[in-house]
Amino acid sequence: MILLLITFVGPQLPWIDQELEETQYVWSDDGIPIPPPYEPNGQYWLGSDHDGRDLLSLIVMGAKENVNGRRVNYVSEIYCCNSFGVFSA
Repeated sequence: MILLLITFVGPQLPWIDQELEETQYVWSDDGIPIPPPYEPNGQYWLGSDHDGRDLLSLIVMGAKENVNGRRVNYVSEIYCCNSFGVFSA
């Protein structure tokens, strides 16, 4: 149930990066470039991966792809199984 909520509501949230853009550097207050991965902060709620992508956005967009893949698998399984059942009878 939580996965479905994340799948349908998550991508509409304003802090979710749907493009999953990579961040090369973040500049510190001292003007020093900091390479990824980044620790959790206000911009990256769960931190970032080694390419500078937001982990929360990766989880939400990955859940969306996971549910869509399951849906396609389920529909194709129904059609294949029904076809085999009709032809075997």
